[in-house]
Amino acid sequence: MRRGSFFVSLLFFSTLLWAAADPLKRVAKELADDISRHGPTRVAVLAVPHHDNHYSDGPFLVSEQMATYLAMDKRLKVIERNHIVQILGELRLSETGLMDPKSARRIGEVLGADVIVTGTLIDLDNQKTELNARALLSGSGRIIGASRTLLDRSWEGRPTLGW
Repeated sequence: MRRGSFFVSLLFFSTLLWAAADPLKRVAKELADDISRHGPTRVAVLAVPHHDNHYSDGPFLVSEQMATYLAMDKRLKVIERNHIVQILGELRLSETGLMDPKSARRIGEVLGADVIVTGTLIDLDNQKTELNARALLSGSGRIIGASRTLLDRSWEGRPTLGW
């Protein structure tokens, strides 16, 4: 009996450590908790660009991982990122990360999203990047959730994905 309890405890704590080890997963959980307080919700995850608009694979990688983590939360219905990019491109709308209430409303209407997740990346020293993520109601642009973390800048020095 004790051996079984030990293994269950070990599995539980290793799961907690794994979640804690990925700061992006923690941010997604915090945002999902805030978003879910507003009922069943369709979520669009936009690109998370660098604050100074310089190009790297970071915005693509961070928004893809954020969308995946949010989609794993069964309380949310996440719109596929490729669908978002295609529709916004056709409408000549961009994923700049700059969101005013009018833009949020238009993007929300076009995508059928109740909530838009966006944010910014800020490169720091020591291969770290600060992520500031926000969840906005598409009808008003009002922030209903926010989170911040530091990420390892693992996308530096690799061939670009071309996004």
